[in-house]
Amino acid sequence: MELDNGSHEIYVIAKDADGITAETSGTVSITIDTEAAALDYITIDPAGSITAGDTFTVEIFSEPDLQQVGVLLDDKIYELRESLTTNGVYEGTLAAPYEEGVYNLDVILVDMLANEIQYSDQAVINVVAGETGNATEPPEGGEETLTEEEKTTATAPSDVAGVEAINGSGRVTLTWEAAGTGSQDVFIDHYKVYYGPDPELLYSTAETFDSSTTWYIPNLANEITYYFEVTAIDSEGNESLGKSIAVAGTPEPEEEEGLGTLHDVAGEPSIEETGTPEETPASGPSPAWILLFTLVFTQSYFGIKKKLVRA
Repeated sequence: MELDNGSHEIYVIAKDADGITAETSGTVSITIDTEAAALDYITIDPAGSITAGDTFTVEIFSEPDLQQVGVLLDDKIYELRESLTTNGVYEGTLAAPYEEGVYNLDVILVDMLANEIQYSDQAVINVVAGETGNATEPPEGGEETLTEEEKTTATAPSDVAGVEAINGSGRVTLTWEAAGTGSQDVFIDHYKVYYGPDPELLYSTAETFDSSTTWYIPNLANEITYYFEVTAIDSEGNESLGKSIAVAGTPEPEEEEGLGTLHDVAGEPSIEETGTPEETPASGPSPAWILLFTLVFTQSYFGIKKKLVRA
């Protein structure tokens, strides 16, 4: 049975030999969706040329409740979040590349049924150099005034290093070294893991619960290679400016061991130690003792019964 995209109600009708309906089951509602989400349009603020290194805002208009929405710019993926006030609008802040030039933006959409599509060259930004000769001068008798970019760099957590991947069945466990903070007034709150099937397409993310340096990504397909990068996020919400070096992990199915290869588990003896049934020492009374006890009990019972009858 083939069903078209859309909502369907399925139920079963039982009929007797005469074709008369005897019973009808309850109704089950399902939705078939094999089409990827459509991109309506994209907006960039501010419009026009953008100074190298400056940030700008991107809005994506599509269907609501998408699982992932990302923008690919200069080989980096920026994740967008759905607006709290408008369904189907996804917002995010991107940083312009530091080199002058014209850059294309690609849009990646993934719906709740994992239908994925990438729309190439959906927008263009023109990155220009900043004005020269306007470097910030420290005020007389005071400290140097930092630019917004310098403040961000000074307060952001350090990049995460030492990431390692451990393969499991349907999952990959990651470990890394603890990141440092950019200020003594904040602490590392948690970490963010970026992952996907290609180092350039890490469109899925997972955020840890705390500052622990171990986390596993579940629900992965076995024998498929995934790539992972990690950033740190401090108590003020500042994220590492750069991601860790990408590491690869490939979930592997668990191997079923045969009975002849079982070993000690949690202190339990193995088959080799307990032996086969022929080698296992007998326990309980032997059959000879059981037979002797039965005969003595029978004779005693009938002897007592005869005395009672004579009496």
